[in-house]
Amino acid sequence: MTPCVASNYIGNQAERVMITARISLFALLVCWSFTAAADVAVPPLSGRVVDQTGTLSASNISSLTQRLEEFEKRKGSQLVVLIVPTSAPETIEQYSIRVAEVWKIGRKKIDDGVLLVVVKNSHKVRIEVGYGLEGALTDLTSKRIIDEVIAEIPERGFCERDFGGRRVDSGGD
Repeated sequence: MTPCVASNYIGNQAERVMITARISLFALLVCWSFTAAADVAVPPLSGRVVDQTGTLSASNISSLTQRLEEFEKRKGSQLVVLIVPTSAPETIEQYSIRVAEVWKIGRKKIDDGVLLVVVKNSHKVRIEVGYGLEGALTDLTSKRIIDEVIAEIPERGFCERDFGGRRVDSGGD
């Protein structure tokens, strides 16, 4: 190879490497920005009732926590309530599954936890059920609980009465 052809070859190869590096860096930044902006953080599991919206009063949280503790003592299954302002850009289904995977509610090897997620701003409610309870608490039963017991989420949005008052407290176990 002559010196002129060799320097041309080296220049073209260096340009290709730089272009490839720039494209790779751009793709990495685009992917990172989507994943960084995509997920609402999963709050720490701080108790049986985690209210990230301030909807419930301290006495309502205490009362509901006591009922959930009693249920766990009687049945063994663990039930946790999470109230968040939004799950966007994820759907409530995506967000609740992610929370359930992080929190790992229920007894090990039995997987009998239940997560009730309320997304306040979008008026959505979802029940995630561990595999150990899927026979007892089916998707149909969960839907009926949401529609008939928790139900009729007011268009004005959730308020303390909807959770701490008669609407939930008068419901069965």
